[in-house]
Amino acid sequence: MKVYHYTKESHLEQILSDGFIRVDPTIPCILGLAWLTSEKFIPNICRAQDNTLTPARFVDVGYYRFIFDSLNPLIKRWVSYQRTIKGVEESVAALNRSARGLRDNPKKWFVSEVPLPIERHEKATADPEVNFLLDGQSINYFAP
Repeated sequence: MKVYHYTKESHLEQILSDGFIRVDPTIPCILGLAWLTSEKFIPNICRAQDNTLTPARFVDVGYYRFIFDSLNPLIKRWVSYQRTIKGVEESVAALNRSARGLRDNPKKWFVSEVPLPIERHEKATADPEVNFLLDGQSINYFAP
């Protein structure tokens, strides 16, 4: 199965120059990981939001995705991996809740503890049906 690492366009040049996806301690109490998902759209938890609007609106930012195979031995399912992390159960639970609140599915997440050599990449898109979130429900104000 294909899994993807999504990144902002502003980070693309650095990743291409490095030749790999770095592990990153994005969540302070969780080890550095490279995050991936099998979702075909940019995960909402990664998308910038403009909270000055009511309801909050996702901001359009250019994204790319790097394509990997989930059978790569460096890549592990988040559902299994999260059980191996000791002492941060609250943080893991909060991350999963935040993702579900933004209509993402942590069961589709994958991680790597080591940098992942890159191969293919392509332009990524956000789910066109999710422009706003109001009480956990997606609203597309531009739909007919």
